[in-house]
Amino acid sequence: MTRQDATEVLMSERDRGVFLVRDSNSIAGDFVLCVREDTKVSNYIINKIQQQDQTFYRIGDQLFENLPKLLTFYTLHYLDTTPLRRPAPKKPEKVISRYDFEGSDQDDLPFRRGEILTIIRKDEDQWWTAKNQQGQIGQIPVPYVQRASDPLLKAEREPERLKEFGIWPFQNSWYFGPMTRQDATEVLMSERDRGVFLVRDSNSIAGDFVLCVREDTKVSNYIINKIQQQDQTFYRIGDQLFENLPKQLTFYTLHYLDTTPLRRPAPKKPEKVISRYDFEGSCEDNTEDHSIDRPFSSGSNCGIMLGPSNNQHSALFASVTCKSDATIHPTTTNCHQLSNSLKTSDLNRKLPAYARVKQARVPNAYDKTALKLEIGDIIKVTKTNINGQWEGELKVKTGHFPFTHVEFIADCDPLYKTENNTTDVHSVPSANNLI
Repeated sequence: MTRQDATEVLMSERDRGVFLVRDSNSIAGDFVLCVREDTKVSNYIINKIQQQDQTFYRIGDQLFENLPKLLTFYTLHYLDTTPLRRPAPKKPEKVISRYDFEGSDQDDLPFRRGEILTIIRKDEDQWWTAKNQQGQIGQIPVPYVQRASDPLLKAEREPERLKEFGIWPFQNSWYFGPMTRQDATEVLMSERDRGVFLVRDSNSIAGDFVLCVREDTKVSNYIINKIQQQDQTFYRIGDQLFENLPKQLTFYTLHYLDTTPLRRPAPKKPEKVISRYDFEGSCEDNTEDHSIDRPFSSGSNCGIMLGPSNNQHSALFASVTCKSDATIHPTTTNCHQLSNSLKTSDLNRKLPAYARVKQARVPNAYDKTALKLEIGDIIKVTKTNINGQWEGELKVKTGHFPFTHVEFIADCDPLYKTENNTTDVHSVPSANNLI
């Protein structure tokens, strides 16, 4: 039994003084006495020593003839903060089947790959008595199963195990990609359960990862090193090596990292965006109304929606609305002929129409068909395309430009007037001056 396995068994008990004895993993033939203290598990090495023809068991400077006498002694004497009170209960051993087994005898217990079986008796080296989850009992072939707590999980049973813990499909569920430590903490602390986790990219070492786990009152962060050994890649956390991240996570659904094993991945919050323009759809059989009203100020005035400038949103939201965002403040211009809600999308606007440049653009010198844009320029738009590259006329030159750099001018805006089908373009203030 590993030290970690013993810790898990004893920490699941409430009482101090619960104990067990396991084989030493470092010295063959020795033992370890593991005792549940107040907030920890203490491990005491028991040396098996030979003196002449006699065998003794030593713990500290105390010698005993056998293990029962040693344990009896420490039911009356303290090792640290408690005497021994009772042995830890043994949990039923469980195994997972690696292959299908049909059985050839009436005493056999048939099973399918991935089934969890409880061992009742180990009758022989190659045949054990087991019980399935339906309560049926029979003989099973030992080579067909493996311990449920075996960290070296076979690839063929990985999907079953990962589904059980909500890790499968692993490509989307627990990996959050680039993320700050603070953001990960906020996500996990919003969950109530211990053992909720996520994996994010390391911000300090490129290529490494960080396993973030919700504990009782904190979030613990464990670095996962991605290391190369000859032609193989391994993922290391502490002194444990794994072939891939799913195997590593599965291992820690069975073993404690600190105060809890991994229980389930943190849910990913839905990503939200803000629309910048009206869009009514272009499919004739579209029965849903996908248009988003562009809000204007109440009364007879229409306006340009302006939002606060930050690192996520443009300073100018010409046709953006976020109905739950109370920080967007309308700035209005006089426009008496428009209704309070403009639903005609830019793509369906009657052309030619005029648009004001709100963002400067210097095109590639080798692109002779692109228009150079300066804030405040007025473009005569002659064609709109779904790919975002529109066509128009500016300063006697015809060419293309990105639609994100312009905004249509309302028909009632006194920026130009038409007489005898000739358009006089008047100078206009730039978008920056409107803010």
